[in-house]
Amino acid sequence: MRHSDRSWVVMLGFLGILSTYTAYNFISAHMHNSVESKNVVQLAPAQVLSVNSVGNSTSASKLILNNFQTKNANSTQDFSVVQEQLVSITKWNASLPFSMTRPDWCPARNSGGGRFVLNVYNDARNRHRTDCLNIQRIGARGDGGKNICVDNIRHSDCVVYSLGSRLDFTFENDMVARFGCLVHTFDCTVGVPDASKIPMHVHFHPWCVGGKDGKRVISSDLGHQGENGQYYSLQTIKQKLGHADIDILKMDIERHEFSVFNTLERASAPLQIAFETHLHNAYGLFGRPVSFNEWNSMWEKLSSMGYGVFAYEPNIHCFCCCEFSVLRGKSSS
Repeated sequence: MRHSDRSWVVMLGFLGILSTYTAYNFISAHMHNSVESKNVVQLAPAQVLSVNSVGNSTSASKLILNNFQTKNANSTQDFSVVQEQLVSITKWNASLPFSMTRPDWCPARNSGGGRFVLNVYNDARNRHRTDCLNIQRIGARGDGGKNICVDNIRHSDCVVYSLGSRLDFTFENDMVARFGCLVHTFDCTVGVPDASKIPMHVHFHPWCVGGKDGKRVISSDLGHQGENGQYYSLQTIKQKLGHADIDILKMDIERHEFSVFNTLERASAPLQIAFETHLHNAYGLFGRPVSFNEWNSMWEKLSSMGYGVFAYEPNIHCFCCCEFSVLRGKSSS
């Protein structure tokens, strides 16, 4: 038997021990997103229906691998990529399964799923690492503050967009006090706050930022849960405010960061972004945890635009949340 044939047999044997549920989640994860990794196996709708009707993980594995083998009959290198992805997706779906629809559900910190979540964060940092000579904490410790690279901030000539505030303006206050930046804050989840609650040097807008313009149900822990909020894309807001470029984009927007990243354009992307990621079903608005493809597509997009991670820290209050700070223009590993 040729080595490549043995590889197929070994892989089929491995996948044959997977549960039907895992095989189903594997296919669901790949079909859910419209943006797919170029190296990930694609299944036609008819194949998915066939797998669902068979309800057998070995049959599902054969369909997946046969589909890849047809397109890549002589590519042992590509097969190893698919083999690695199959293992990664299996682990992902076991730790963050689509069946966990409960709002804000997250694996226990000391469980196997919890260790997997920490590995996901570490892997993102290690794969996309870059350097910053001078990292400073801007704003409060914990929620509200961010790690910012101050190597090339232009004093009194910088534009900052802060998405999500919960009326905590410590980050904005610091950016103005230390660097004299022009700061705009956006949050549609706090109602229309009294002017006395907004610092004079901060331009506040009762809008949220997402993938497209329109009104939709918001998440809020300040008494506005379930209300409709006004969303605009980042491009729309820049046009409204007359800004061609943003120096720093800060985001804590409860999983809408994925939509914002999808809209970034290379020519006008911010110089750096400090954001919190959310793997869980934030406020119950998403119906499930983040998928393998959603997570990987986000990092592939950032990497393709030249961003690298210079700081990260898991959130001690939200285990399925992690702070990342990324800088554009430096080579990443």
